[in-house]
Amino acid sequence: MIFTYDGISKSQTEFSKNVYKGYLSSAEKRSMPEKLFERYCENSINIHWFYKNGDKGIEYFSIVYMDNFGKQKSFYPDYIIGTNDGKVWIIETKGGFTKFGDSEDIDKYTAKKFGVLKAYTNKYKLLGGIVRQDKQSSELCICTETYSDDIKSDSWKLLSDVL
Repeated sequence: MIFTYDGISKSQTEFSKNVYKGYLSSAEKRSMPEKLFERYCENSINIHWFYKNGDKGIEYFSIVYMDNFGKQKSFYPDYIIGTNDGKVWIIETKGGFTKFGDSEDIDKYTAKKFGVLKAYTNKYKLLGGIVRQDKQSSELCICTETYSDDIKSDSWKLLSDVL
């Protein structure tokens, strides 16, 4: 794989837990939620490895589903994670929640993607969820059972308590 990097970024740390040797913290193009999640993975004692998936193409992992019009679509989750206890997680990152709890997610299909992800992980006995930042607490949170666009809902847990 060939990655591009932000050569002027102050941080050029190599992520040792990424499956690719030489994968730097300045890898581009990544969203802020992706950058925060990668930093979390690298520093977590529970995560053994992580893989940044691509956005399109047959060389990347995708989940095929039918959209509301019966048309076949491919969903490319952002990450696949291996934990130290041998579990495999599939993670999608999205825009966070403001300090007031308002959504910063610009993807109107997040709930649909969550449903597709949930069905896939259930079928193949994997784990998965949506990760978003709660800017009130500056914590990453994960939704694994039922999707909610309300950070105050019980659907959201601290990522550090789950993964």
